[in-house]
Parts: sequence; C-alpha cells; structure tokens
Amino acid sequence: LRLNLYKRVSSVESLQELKEIEAETADRYGPVPGSVRNLFRYGAVKYLAGRLKIESIDRSGDKIIFKFFPDSKADPGQFIKILDDYSGSIAPDGLMTLAVDGSRSGKIMDETISILKELMIL
Repeated sequence: LRLNLYKRVSSVESLQELKEIEAETADRYGPVPGSVRNLFRYGAVKYLAGRLKIESIDRSGDKIIFKFFPDSKADPGQFIKILDDYSGSIAPDGLMTLAVDGSRSGKIMDETISILKELMIL
C-alpha cells in the first residue's frame, strides 16, 4: 500500500489530482499523519518544479536555492516581487537564493510550494 501511494504521488499530473489522492487517503485510513502530509508536500514541489523546468531546489540553513534550466517556464514578471518578499538574489547562471524561516521543515515546504505557484505563468 505504501509503495502504491508513493508511486501515485510521484506521478501526479495536476495539483488537483494530488489533493484527491490526499482526500482519498484520509477517507480510507483516517487523519493523515505528518510524515504522509510531507509526502504530499514533496509531490506538490516535484510537480510544480517539473512544470516550471526547475533543475533543482536545495536548502542550505535558512535559504532555499532554486536552479532554473535555461528554458524555464517561470514567469519573469514574478521574480522581482519574490526577490523582494524573500530578500533574495538571482545569479546569471540561473540560481535564485531566497531567505526563509528555517525553524520548521513543514513551513519551509509550504513556503516553497507558495513560491513555485507564484512563478507559474497564468
């Protein structure tokens, strides 16, 4: 069952599908524990990063580092707002570094998801 859930979460094709899997899991097994909630967060990050063509997302202390592919689908108009909101910087090689509150990993994952959603071109 666990492997099936991992496979389903890693191959979602929309955030709505991910929400449906989470709701189904809660309906079938009861309240979703924190570790499983983190799995859904990772699924959302993986899906959004893939759509945006982000090569990698790393965390170093209280910083999140996004490495963009040259053909990234991120909305360039959002960069200035995000860089300002997170006291960030961007390098010519496609590295964007943002400062976040590193005290709770769940909060960092939620912030990462929020940033990725902001970068989506509507």
